[in-house]
Amino acid sequence: MKGIFWNPNGLSDPKKFRFLSDLTLERNLYFICLSETRKRDCSQSFLKNLCVGKDFLWHCKPPEGRSGGMLVGVNLATLEVGSIEEGDFFVRFKTRCKKQDFISNLVLVYGPAQEDHTQ
Repeated sequence: MKGIFWNPNGLSDPKKFRFLSDLTLERNLYFICLSETRKRDCSQSFLKNLCVGKDFLWHCKPPEGRSGGMLVGVNLATLEVGSIEEGDFFVRFKTRCKKQDFISNLVLVYGPAQEDHTQ
């Protein structure tokens, strides 16, 4: 499986967006997991351009406060999604790789930036 886990520290920079869309196209990524996106929501056109028009299923967890936010996308041509679970500090996709018939948990974890919330 080919994918990316990345903390882009926000997605407003066009260079970061271009990097992700180019990488998705060149490497035919199975999944994209981004933490600290700082995005409250993502439009359909934003997501479609991010995955270069490929058929991705997306889950966006908005930030709480000034930092945070998670975005997880799965390429439906390569992975089948069984379930999606969201917790305070994680997003989990239960997936099955269509090519190898391999079942896995794709988990993106992101903790609070403030010291008093780390417990």
